[in-house]
Amino acid sequence: MGLTKIGTSFENLSIRQKVLYSTIVMFLLLGTLSSVAYWLIFIPTFVDQIQQHGKQVAYSLVARSGPHILTRNQPELTFMLFQKKRIETDLSYIFITDPENRILAHTFINAVPDGISMAHPLGENEVEGIQLIHVGENSIYDQAVAIKEGLKTIGIVHIGMDKLPVDALTTKIGLILLAVLIVIVILASLLSNLVATYISNPLSKLVQAMNDLCVGVIERLPETSDSPECWEVLKCHRKDCPAYRKRGLACWFVDGTLCHGTAMSSATDKLGKCYQCKVYRKLTNNEIKQLSSSFNQFILTLQLKTREIKASEEKYQLLFNYDPNSSFLIDMPHGRVLDLNDPALAMYGYEKQDLIGAPFVRLFHEDDGISFLKKARETDEAYFFMPVVRAVTKEGRSFVVEIHARSPKFRDSGMPFLIVSTVDITERLDQEAQLIQAGKMAILGEMATGIAHELNQPLSVIRMGADFFLKMISRRERASDADVAMVCRNISAQVERASTIIDHLRDFGRRAQPELKEVDINQPIRDVFGLVGEQLKLREIVVDLDLGRALPPIMADHNRLEQIFLNLVSNARDAMDTKVTGKEKRLTIRSYAKGGHVIASVTDTGKGMPKEVLEKIFEPFFTTKEIGKGTGLGLSITYNLVTKFNGSIKAASEPGEGTTFTLSFPIH
Repeated sequence: MGLTKIGTSFENLSIRQKVLYSTIVMFLLLGTLSSVAYWLIFIPTFVDQIQQHGKQVAYSLVARSGPHILTRNQPELTFMLFQKKRIETDLSYIFITDPENRILAHTFINAVPDGISMAHPLGENEVEGIQLIHVGENSIYDQAVAIKEGLKTIGIVHIGMDKLPVDALTTKIGLILLAVLIVIVILASLLSNLVATYISNPLSKLVQAMNDLCVGVIERLPETSDSPECWEVLKCHRKDCPAYRKRGLACWFVDGTLCHGTAMSSATDKLGKCYQCKVYRKLTNNEIKQLSSSFNQFILTLQLKTREIKASEEKYQLLFNYDPNSSFLIDMPHGRVLDLNDPALAMYGYEKQDLIGAPFVRLFHEDDGISFLKKARETDEAYFFMPVVRAVTKEGRSFVVEIHARSPKFRDSGMPFLIVSTVDITERLDQEAQLIQAGKMAILGEMATGIAHELNQPLSVIRMGADFFLKMISRRERASDADVAMVCRNISAQVERASTIIDHLRDFGRRAQPELKEVDINQPIRDVFGLVGEQLKLREIVVDLDLGRALPPIMADHNRLEQIFLNLVSNARDAMDTKVTGKEKRLTIRSYAKGGHVIASVTDTGKGMPKEVLEKIFEPFFTTKEIGKGTGLGLSITYNLVTKFNGSIKAASEPGEGTTFTLSFPIH
């Protein structure tokens, strides 16, 4: 938490303060590390060197004192110690003891300090050692080295080195190091302050210019330093050069400059040549100057781009508002209206302020609005289309639109959005419904004979039952209860059959808006043969139904599917009616599921079609039938109905080999 506060406080400092404080802290850290190294490394090493020197002196005396100890030549031994003491002036004392720690010779001028001979005894097996002892008020490093004669110790040399001079020397060196560090910190602070001022002053001007930009002031360029400009470096006086007398603007950013007397190309194309120019090399040595020049160029570019953006915005508004269809700009994934054009206001009856920021789905029926928002959020496509969506005006009037939505792919787009266009198709749907209804009526007219035959059979049975009762009455005979019951059951069954046919015809022929719901594709196929089954038998057409079991449902309208298959069956019937006599007439309908789709195929053994006819069969009003025997709308209507259910239809045919129509619908 403390480090976080320190970091936050540091971020709030100015550049001048950051440079100054960072420099001071850096040198203080270096000083601290130097002090730690001094006390932990230098001083122990220095003391060790002094102790090593004492050890060398002691060993030199060990080599020379052995004979004098054996001969008990104390005067010569004492003379040798004083001679060494005069040479090694930094030693406090030298004395030699026998194995029992009795002093044999010494350099003490006054009395021998009490107990000094026993202050640092060597152990039986020790050859050398060093120990800090106290002699009076002084602390002494006592270096002891055994004098050996063979394996026997005959004496011990003691060298005394006063600790006080060592401490004084190390303290003096430490104070000098501290003084040098203080001077370095002061000089570094002054230098860093100068550097920070040099950096922060131009940056402050740039910050002021940036603040001007933030409030929309883009005409004013920041002041720059008095460094030489390109015309001064080159001693150029070409007043017609675009960069001449434009202080603060780097010439390598200016199009069409007259460098070296020659007209240059655009800034982007000439930049490689500018890198080799002495003006560029000289002026770019000053990073602050280069930063100011780049910022000035940025402002000039911003001025140009601002004008371009303004022109582009005016063009956008012109195109947006003059689009005859209702257009919306929708943010995703929230689905709020960012902008809309005038035709949208006229279509939905709102004021612009009522819809800006409002949910786009409020313009539609609840279910359709939810479906649009779900599709918009889940789709990965740049464009999607919804053919039928129920919309509602501000006054509550309902109408039908189709939605075209596109998600533009802009570089570095911060917010995903949709451009949505809604087209009122209410009138078009009404016309399509009329056309579809006309198609139904045309089919029913073509099948009138077959339907009449279908109804004639139950009527014949009813008539036979009525004749039976009249005959019994005329003969004054009484029929058995069993006969009466049988005749009544037959009449009732035939009435039910006729009623079913009539209901089927009424349902099929009624005009109604399609209702998309889950449908088993086999059911409308079977219903078709409930209408035309007998008619096909009368025309000696063999029907093979190979319908898959437990097929997954599709999203469609039962009535429209029945019309689709009725159109295809009628075409197959007509094709086989014109076939050469003697060939088998066979109509095969298959249904199955494959690859996420439900497939249905209608195959006939009719006369087939050539390629040039096959390419046009789905065009409106195209027909190969004689005048008065076909409208040319059946397959066109079939194609439109299939596509409305997100399906597809393909035809394959060869002359004399029959035709196959294959329909595919996505599984729901």
